[in-house]
Amino acid sequence: MLRIKGEKKGKKRTSVKWFSDKTLCLITAFVSLFLCLSLSLSISHYLSGHCESLVRETYAELKMALRTLLSSRQ
Repeated sequence: MLRIKGEKKGKKRTSVKWFSDKTLCLITAFVSLFLCLSLSLSISHYLSGHCESLVRETYAELKMALRTLLSSRQ
């Protein structure tokens, strides 16, 4: 094992901590929240577009069926 000049044998090197544990936990929580919100928004956006087209198709079919029903009665 290599030792840095001036480092005593058996002494463990301390790692640099960029953030405290509490701060890291808060950052992770906010990132997770942001990802969940963006995912739910994209899913709802997809579903709303899908449902809108489904409603349009159903409305067109109902309109056509009503027209055929009315024309057959006359």
